[in-house]
Amino acid sequence: MPRSIPAALQEHLDGEVTSLALCWRIRRRDGTEFCHTDHDREITYEGRTYAPAPGQPGDWRQGTDLSAHTAELALAYPAESGLDAMLRSGLFDAAEVWTFFLNWENPGQGIVRLSYGRLGEVEIRDNQARIEFRSLAQQLAATTGRIYAPECDATLGDRRCTVDLAAHTHSGTVSSASSRKQFVVSGAAANKADGYYAYGQCRFTSGACSGMTLQIERYAAATNQVTLLEPMPFAFAAGDTVSLTAGCDRRWETCKSRFANKDNFRGFPHIPGMDRAVYIPGNVKWTEA
Repeated sequence: MPRSIPAALQEHLDGEVTSLALCWRIRRRDGTEFCHTDHDREITYEGRTYAPAPGQPGDWRQGTDLSAHTAELALAYPAESGLDAMLRSGLFDAAEVWTFFLNWENPGQGIVRLSYGRLGEVEIRDNQARIEFRSLAQQLAATTGRIYAPECDATLGDRRCTVDLAAHTHSGTVSSASSRKQFVVSGAAANKADGYYAYGQCRFTSGACSGMTLQIERYAAATNQVTLLEPMPFAFAAGDTVSLTAGCDRRWETCKSRFANKDNFRGFPHIPGMDRAVYIPGNVKWTEA
């Protein structure tokens, strides 16, 4: 299907000299938008201002087939910009991206739509970042279907699991923090069973990390200590409020005892494992010398 290009812009493209600029708009999952261009001056189009990007985009290529197309954006930024912390916090994960060309001398002529997709992998090193752009065709390369395994393949709280997460989400307050990934919680979120929050989610509702969510690695009932999987990008302090959601290790026993949801368990807990595949009858200790 041919592209639809406004007549005024097509006339400009047919001329001997063109003044095109590549623009891209990024919208995070929280609705915050970032508009940039590879031009050296700001461009205003449809009420949005596209600022010169602090980096250089790679080749934006598209084909007529269904193969996945990717591009990269290399950024260099000052340490005080705060971009490093935002990238590490996951705020840009799977953000939507629109790319297009326009005439920077006359944006009112319209645009040439290039692609729509989402941000992929992010690599950060020494105040530099490499951000991957993935086209919609990338989703066709994803593995679909179920895996025959003892563990549940549903996500806690989704339509296949059916667990009501509201009943297992508790508010609390940070009593003390020993690092950016470890703190002691008090309030309604405290005094749960050992490991109750392991593999669950911690969302900060106030403080420097407000709005950020990270997976929980461990929960010690004896001390009410919560250990996050990774350090938060900003330091949190006593008095910050959090919302903790119980975790699931995808095991049959956890589904049955913690969530009373054994009827919706999406694994195969009774299939034989590899130990049965290598078992030699009459020689239980066959691995010994």
